[in-house]
Order: sequence, then structure tokens, then C-alpha cells
Amino acid sequence: MYDGHVGAVGSAAAAAVSAYPSYSEHHTGWPIDIGDGGGACSFEPCFADQPAATWASANAHRFGFVIRYPAGAEADTGYSFEPWHLRYVGVDAATEIHDQGITLEEFTTRHSPN
Repeated sequence: MYDGHVGAVGSAAAAAVSAYPSYSEHHTGWPIDIGDGGGACSFEPCFADQPAATWASANAHRFGFVIRYPAGAEADTGYSFEPWHLRYVGVDAATEIHDQGITLEEFTTRHSPN
């Protein structure tokens, strides 16, 4: 995927939408990518308007998941908005992140032992 993005938009732009090979958090087993079964806007920001994404945005925290790369948080996360990319963090953390409208990075900083 990364190489495809590099070929289409160049290295700098590819880094904002795709992890370098072996650097995706998918290898950890904590995230999942969701779809709507019909392929509408798959892996595109417009997926946020699809029923599966609106449900996930409203309810994923109840099951311990957060939208890993939320809209407008690119400076914090380092990645463009990905409404299909969910990350498991546990129900308590997910609920706090959802209710406060913060990123996983902000949550981690607030809860660091320092």
C-alpha cells in the first residue's frame, strides 16, 4: 500500500496516509479497519458519512475501540483522517477519549506517570 501511495502522490504525501512497511500499528493486533460491505468510500475520508462509520463513531467506545486517526487531529497523530481505522484501547480509556473528544496521543500524555 505504501509503495502505491508513493507512486501516486510522492513520499512526503504518502507518509501522511500510509505507514512505511513494517511500521503500521496493524502488526500489533490492536487495530482493525472496518467497511460497510458495499465498498462505498473504502479507505477514503468520505467513509465517515457511511452508516458503519457513523455507528462506529457513536458506539465503538462501548466496546473499547476509538477512531485512531480522527478528523482535525493530524498534527497529533501524524496521519490523515481515517474513519475506518479503529484501535482497541479498552472500554475505560475509549470512553474517556470519546467523551472528551481527544486523541489517543492526548490521552496517553494525560495519563503518563511523569
